[in-house]
Amino acid sequence: MLIDAFGMIARGRRHLGGMGGAAKLPLSLHEVNPYLDRFEPPIPEREFIRAIFRMDNVVMEGEAKKQPASKAPRQAGQ
Repeated sequence: MLIDAFGMIARGRRHLGGMGGAAKLPLSLHEVNPYLDRFEPPIPEREFIRAIFRMDNVVMEGEAKKQPASKAPRQAGQ
């Protein structure tokens, strides 16, 4: 049930647009609260929020690994 809840909450994830495309932003209470307003969490609310944020951390770490390594800034004199 937590995975299903995470999937529903993550659909409302905000993105930050820029020259390089849109970057996913970490979930916040802004995305979790509408879920809690509509559905009863399967575990105590505080633990539910912690679990959602932990799952999001795993997703965000995976996204970061997918990104190509950025070029190191050039040193002066090169």
